[in-house]
Amino acid sequence: MRRWSMTAAVAVFFLMAFVGWASGVPPFVTGMRALAGAAIMFVLVRIAGKVAVNILVDAMIKGAAKGSKARNGNGERTEQ
Repeated sequence: MRRWSMTAAVAVFFLMAFVGWASGVPPFVTGMRALAGAAIMFVLVRIAGKVAVNILVDAMIKGAAKGSKARNGNGERTEQ
């Protein structure tokens, strides 16, 4: 997730810097806005990644619980 977060943040930084430069905004303002946008994107991608991983893990656990097999008193496997 960290790699995706960093990649998205760098892409947003350069995209915002280009838009600021093309709009004629002073370089310091462009840099600060691009840095802030990159930081926000980094945090958002990290949060979204953690949420996605938690959803996948929960689904896998529920799927494993539904498909698990238990042993009856005779030692034979039975579906639950």
